[in-house]
Amino acid sequence: KSLFRKVRESQLGEPDLIIFENKHLVCKIFVVEIKVPGKKQSPAQKRWQERAEMIGLEYHVVEGIDQFIGLM
Repeated sequence: KSLFRKVRESQLGEPDLIIFENKHLVCKIFVVEIKVPGKKQSPAQKRWQERAEMIGLEYHVVEGIDQFIGLM
C-alpha cells in the first residue's frame, strides 16, 4: 500500500516527477513516471501522459531508479 494518498480527483494520474532543465536559456520539461518492474500505468496515468504529450512535453515511463538515472 502506498505511503502517499492522492486526495483530489485532479491529482489522479499525476507523474512521479516533473523536471525542469535550464540550459543556455532554454527550458526543457521532462515528465517521469517511475514504475515497479512489471507494473503498468493506470488508465488515469495514461490519460495524463496523452495530455502531456499533446502539448509537447517529453514523457517517460521507466522501470526503477536505474532506468531513471539512465535518462539523465
